[in-house]
Amino acid sequence: MHRVDPDEPDSILDEGIMTFCDDIGIDAQDLVVLVIAWKMKAAVMCCFTRSEFVHGMQELGCDSAPALRAKIPEVRGYIAAPSAFKPFYLFCFGYSKEPGQKSLGKDVAMAMWELVLLPKFPKVADWCSFLQEHPSQGVTRDTWDLFYDFMVKVDGSYDAYD
Repeated sequence: MHRVDPDEPDSILDEGIMTFCDDIGIDAQDLVVLVIAWKMKAAVMCCFTRSEFVHGMQELGCDSAPALRAKIPEVRGYIAAPSAFKPFYLFCFGYSKEPGQKSLGKDVAMAMWELVLLPKFPKVADWCSFLQEHPSQGVTRDTWDLFYDFMVKVDGSYDAYD
């Protein structure tokens, strides 16, 4: 397995993931990292277990970091279609929340919305500004899921929403 921490031999943790990202030629803050985590069915942010890593590399059709590096443009395309993007977006909630928590912290949710949704839906910036100005505890699964549906429905303006 790639970049294993000696203290956690069955997992790649944050530093190992950063090195892995360097090896495959991407920034660790790139959206494609989440796509890779989705394909790995990773349960916890900044951690790939051995089984998740092996499964994900098989799912991606890669047997090495150089093979995945060559495939990054294709991997980016995995979420191009709305039918693929929504399951990816839904995955991001569970992946981003702290283990054992039922909701996402507001700051984490806003960072994820900006990374995942803002390129598709510019109105996400308005939502994040609103959240900055209004106190809230966190974002529930229902809010996360329905927010995507809302963004799709309003499609750049609020004219289609009643």
